[in-house]
Amino acid sequence: MVLRHWRLVYADWRREYGRDLMADLDDGLSWWEFAALLSGLSADSVWRQVTANEPVELSSETARAVIGNL
Repeated sequence: MVLRHWRLVYADWRREYGRDLMADLDDGLSWWEFAALLSGLSADSVWRQVTANEPVELSSETARAVIGNL
């Protein structure tokens, strides 16, 4: 789900945290910090609104591999 809606996550990250997600990843943002900040996006974030009824299941191994390839 995160990858399917990556542009929404990126835009919400920028808007809510005032940070560039790609720069954060390049700077070594850990999977745990990414997950915490993603789950901390407000209910007003577009990503939360679009994905409200979608299940969130992503193993840490899969997530690390995906983030490592961005």
